[in-house]
Amino acid sequence: MGVDATIGMLQIARAHDTGAPLTTGLAQSLPFSDAAFDCLSDITVVQHIPYEVQSKALQEMVRVLKPGGRMILMEVICGKDPHIGKDSHVFPREPGDWISEVERCGASLIEWFGQEFLLADHLFVRLAQTLFGRNGHLVKQVQSTSYHSSSRESSVAHRVYWQLRRITVPFSVWAEPAVARICPAYLATHGIFVFRKAL
Repeated sequence: MGVDATIGMLQIARAHDTGAPLTTGLAQSLPFSDAAFDCLSDITVVQHIPYEVQSKALQEMVRVLKPGGRMILMEVICGKDPHIGKDSHVFPREPGDWISEVERCGASLIEWFGQEFLLADHLFVRLAQTLFGRNGHLVKQVQSTSYHSSSRESSVAHRVYWQLRRITVPFSVWAEPAVARICPAYLATHGIFVFRKAL
């Protein structure tokens, strides 16, 4: 069973003919009865819900699980970098906050781990931010994928920045398995959390 708040996304899912039943619904008011599922997964959903509604969405997810059922969450974690996930449409939490929010709803953590370290790319982006100033006008222009400028300096910096990211991203993906083994989980951009609903 798949749920999305928008008909357009459900139409895209139907076009891929997964065979799974699909329905419209909001995470904070799921259209299912209590204890309807053995397992559910939430891949980067709750992080897009404002903080004041996130706990209601997590309560709903636990509500529709059978006792002993499993819940898998993959959400943005802040880690040590306060600038990750600060877009207006992303509402991240520290790993401990995700865990305590779900545990307050009646599920206990089985395990969690970091996902998507992209270490070389993150180091390159941090270097660019250091060189140009984290909040500087130029770094925002350079990072913008839709940036057009008559300034020769900005235009060259923009091209160089994105050419280098075309190297750092694939290299980061290639190195990801080794990085995930040696880096602490909180350095990842996402956390994957597995919970069990109380019996």
